[in-house]
Amino acid sequence: VELAAREYAALAMVLAKQLALVSGNTKATAVSAGEKWAEVFRDSETNFSLGPLQVRKRILDILKTLGFSPKTDTKRNLIRLELCPLLAAAREEPDVICSVHLGLIRGLVTQSGMKASEVKLTQFAERGSCHLILP
Repeated sequence: VELAAREYAALAMVLAKQLALVSGNTKATAVSAGEKWAEVFRDSETNFSLGPLQVRKRILDILKTLGFSPKTDTKRNLIRLELCPLLAAAREEPDVICSVHLGLIRGLVTQSGMKASEVKLTQFAERGSCHLILP
């Protein structure tokens, strides 16, 4: 399993580098890719019936499953993403990797009928974590 994870991380790095080379607007293209990725997580029933707390829990559960280790900081109204499943790639190509992650989260928020424009992701906001703000 560890070898497979390294191989997928290497693939992500290659794809990120290629996207950075060919895209005129790397961040926008990467955000769009992340929004498309969110479709994988669409429930068969509509998410519009979920309340804001349920939406937040659903997004945190998905991020946890993907390996982000989200931790809620209620005092500052933010979520710390304390791990990144593609950290090496994110360090080399943050405009691609971090923007794909932003697009994923925006896509999940949009599925729930909330405003994706209110999602904020600050990459490498502090040592060991990125900061996420959800609507």
